[in-house]
Parts: sequence; structure tokens; C-alpha cells
Amino acid sequence: MSQATQIRRLIIEMTIPEITHHLGSAMSCVEILDTLYADILKVDPKNSAWTKRDIFILSKGHAASALYATLHLKGFFNKKELLKFDQNACQLGLVSRLVSNKLKNLIEFLCSCLMAN
Repeated sequence: MSQATQIRRLIIEMTIPEITHHLGSAMSCVEILDTLYADILKVDPKNSAWTKRDIFILSKGHAASALYATLHLKGFFNKKELLKFDQNACQLGLVSRLVSNKLKNLIEFLCSCLMAN
């Protein structure tokens, strides 16, 4: 199974509890994220604070589930955390609007049109 297919499966798995997610936005950028994190970006899941790492900004905030699935497969966090996506106690998701200490060197900025106020 290709990495892109794995990402798509994870997106569906993590968003099934809530039917309000923007699956089209997430699915449409899977190949881009897969290529960036597999072949282009310099990142290290064991050292997210690495000062020479590349910084990726996803301005398409409704596609956050695709980014999180990609980061999980890259080894940045476990599947248990991924599957809590968009839940109150989760470190991931657009609802919290805050990046936790654990992820602050991994996800610099969360965005969506709802945050532009």
C-alpha cells in the first residue's frame, strides 16, 4: 500500500467520529504532503527542535487532518494521539487553536478562515 493511500485511510479513520470535517480539502493535498515529508523537507521526528529543520506552513487549515496523518506516519507521534484528533483532550485539531508544548517545534502555526478575526 502506498504512503498516500495510508494517509488517506488515516484521514478517514481519524475523522469518522465527526462528520463535520473537510475531507475534500484533506484528500486533495495528500500527494503533496507525502512528497514533501518523504523527499524534500529536512525534518527529524526524533528532534523536532532541530534548528536547521525546514518549516512547513499549511495555510489550508481545513486540511489539517492530512498533515497530522502524514506527521504520524513520519514518526512524530503515535496513532493513539492521532485518533484523538479534534477532541477536547487532544493536542491536535483546529478546535483548540493552541499548539501544545509537545508539538510547538513541529507545528508552528494553526490556521483556518475561522481564526481570521
